[in-house]
Amino acid sequence: MNNVSIIRDRIWILLIAGFSAVLFFYLLNIDYAIIHVISPDSYTYIEASELLYNHFLPHPTRPIGYAFLSGLPRIFIPSLSQDQYLYFAVFLNFTAWLGSLVYVHKTLLLFLNRRAAFLISLISVFLPGVLASVFFMLTESVVLFFITWITFYLFRYDTDKNINHLIIAVTAINLLVLIRPGFIYPAIVSSALIIFYFFVKGVGNLSRYIISFILVSFALIILQISMMYRTYGEVTSSYIDKFTWYNYLGARSYASVNKISEDSVMYTRMKFCSGLSYPEISRISTDDFKLQLSGSLQHVSRGWVMNLLENSSTGSNLLSDIRKGKSYFSASIAQILHVVSRYQNLLFTIVLLISVLGWTIYWFSGHWTLGALILLLLYVFLSSGISFLQGDRFHSVLYPSILIVFVKLIYASSIRNKSSADL
Repeated sequence: MNNVSIIRDRIWILLIAGFSAVLFFYLLNIDYAIIHVISPDSYTYIEASELLYNHFLPHPTRPIGYAFLSGLPRIFIPSLSQDQYLYFAVFLNFTAWLGSLVYVHKTLLLFLNRRAAFLISLISVFLPGVLASVFFMLTESVVLFFITWITFYLFRYDTDKNINHLIIAVTAINLLVLIRPGFIYPAIVSSALIIFYFFVKGVGNLSRYIISFILVSFALIILQISMMYRTYGEVTSSYIDKFTWYNYLGARSYASVNKISEDSVMYTRMKFCSGLSYPEISRISTDDFKLQLSGSLQHVSRGWVMNLLENSSTGSNLLSDIRKGKSYFSASIAQILHVVSRYQNLLFTIVLLISVLGWTIYWFSGHWTLGALILLLLYVFLSSGISFLQGDRFHSVLYPSILIVFVKLIYASSIRNKSSADL
């Protein structure tokens, strides 16, 4: 392919994305929303950044990765106001979103012609739930960037079998632990496989730069865990999993067992947790988890399925929040985009499940890196069942990678059918 043409296509994608963001910004009066429609999670990210930069301490539920990134201006100025944090988060998220679009285009070019790669890449631009998250101090845009980064290097490895590309993908999974601690389990599995490769094959043929890259990711995870241990006295990367279980899925299943209101259980548990330390919350949550699994597994499973269905069929909560207090015109645009985000969430969920089924049936014996990516996407999808009332936040970070996987499966299937026809 002509490199100049590819660069021109990429510039057009970024220009169209930029225009879409500006249009979104003005039509929905986002400038007001940035500092007045603040997600409760945003406050905890600001707290995490303040703890890290002021005292070099970890937040109990927010790892040091996003805390460091969101506070980067602190390297040059002594402190940030809340509004400055919120506006810088928009810049950070916007940069990450554009970066994810570049990786989507680069990945599609690995197996599609230039025109097809360009047109399919544009689908990733017009995802209102994804675009809405750019304007809030939340981790979705950064997580989206990392997942598309992982996707690109897994596809690169599938194309050229260069182990360095696989190591970069594993490194990105490790770094995601510092943004969303739920990625600790994929990070452990993928890192263990890479370490096993090192023992079997050695490291003589690997780039020293790449080796240093993955070692840094290991060191940062160890730093996160050691900081948590030093501060809270427990070996963990975060307490967010225990907190979420106790106040969401655990609360829903408990309400189902006892036939009482979910809202009342959540309120009672939230209020109870507010008077406890996080190590105490961890112990209580663990005991509750064990008790419910042993005594009411059916209700836990039912609650988990309900959460998955809800997370897969609801629109962007951010778009719902944006439309409040707006003019009729802006509120109507936000409402339309919210409905679009809802159907996109449902559509991409169906496409993911079709992709899982398709790879299982047709590609189990080959393209294992594609299978590894599908498993990672499926892990994120299934783990979202621990929570609810989140709209499309859990799944929107998967949309571009789901799209790439689905297109790849269609492309590979067409190539195989053509080869069979030639025979």
